[in-house]
Amino acid sequence: MHPALTARGTGAVHAALIDQGSVTFLTGQAWDHTDLSYRILVDANTDGLPLAVVQRAIRHWNDALALAPIPRLRDFRLVPAAPDSRADILLHLVGCDTVVDGTTEISRDGHDAIVEAVLRLTWPPNATPDDLGVLGTYAVRGIGCALGIGHAADPADPMYPSFNGVKLRPSASDVAAFAAVEEWYVAGSPVFYPPRGYTLCAVRA
Repeated sequence: MHPALTARGTGAVHAALIDQGSVTFLTGQAWDHTDLSYRILVDANTDGLPLAVVQRAIRHWNDALALAPIPRLRDFRLVPAAPDSRADILLHLVGCDTVVDGTTEISRDGHDAIVEAVLRLTWPPNATPDDLGVLGTYAVRGIGCALGIGHAADPADPMYPSFNGVKLRPSASDVAAFAAVEEWYVAGSPVFYPPRGYTLCAVRA
């Protein structure tokens, strides 16, 4: 556990973050450690190309965190889970007969610390090469949700709730939103006041 991260009891919170005019909604839950383990599960009927797209999304999030302008975010990274241990984030690439899609479910403890995130990405057998961009966008968004970031109001952001174009890297707003999530969890930042609804705030480096 990172020495600066300590649990802080609070109710569920929803807030919004303004970064250069954009708004990102925050879910009021955060990780209490910085090395976030992940495991990718792949159905037998899913080939290596979709897997490579998911792995690329993980690399892009790690790159964004490593280069974050906020120093404390550089301690965070997504790391493969050891074979005999549970994973913080489980990414399940599911072969199915529907469309390319992605959902994220989060479990948390009584102090709003995330204890597990499960990202489910669907990949139909009739998918086309163009669908790889859709899958990559859903993977980037799903990982963002697993970090405690909600949807973005900006249609150009990968965290926008509806797919409207390929976006394969987290934005500066996404990184700033993750910084706000961790600031709230560690320091009890007033960025999330009032505790119900949401509030708009400026980013602080």
